[in-house]
Amino acid sequence: MKNFKSIATAAIAGLLLTAGAANAGSTLTVPGASTTNVQYEVVDGVATVYGTVEQHTESNLIANAIAKIDGVDAVNNTLLITQ
Repeated sequence: MKNFKSIATAAIAGLLLTAGAANAGSTLTVPGASTTNVQYEVVDGVATVYGTVEQHTESNLIANAIAKIDGVDAVNNTLLITQ
């Protein structure tokens, strides 16, 4: 079963990870990364992250945050960097 999620824009100074967020419809806030144009899907424990970010650093922050979500065993980071 596929789970599509939007990641809300970073707005607070802490990393919010909700157990089971990949399945519960929770949003993920990643300090230091604009996540407005980013989505991910989880299939059989593999999260594929897609969309656009401005910097390579943001891409890494987002992928690392998604990797910490319960039920995610691996991350396929396909984010495009625009600058």
